Amino acid sequence: MDSTRSQWLFPYGIVAMRSGLIPRAACVLLMMAGYGYLASSFTALFLPRLVHIVSPLATALEFGELPIVVWLIWAVSARSSDPSTLSVNEPARAAG
Repeated sequence: MDSTRSQWLFPYGIVAMRSGLIPRAACVLLMMAGYGYLASSFTALFLPRLVHIVSPLATALEFGELPIVVWLIWAVSARSSDPSTLSVNEPARAAG
């Protein structure tokens, strides 16, 4: 049962969407993956006769985690290729 797995996907998707740093489509897919895990767990616990129907649909939704993983890897690799963006905590220099 992966019901605990879905609990962090909802707030993570909402926070990522509000931040504006991650594409909205990836955030929506992430929250849909949370629904997939929740549906899978709920069905296995309370409606075991329907697992064979819900499982393929839930699995399809669970793949919604992949786009955000790919995007984060791409974003980090793109940022690390530009050395000027690596030092985030560097103090601002005064103009003059």
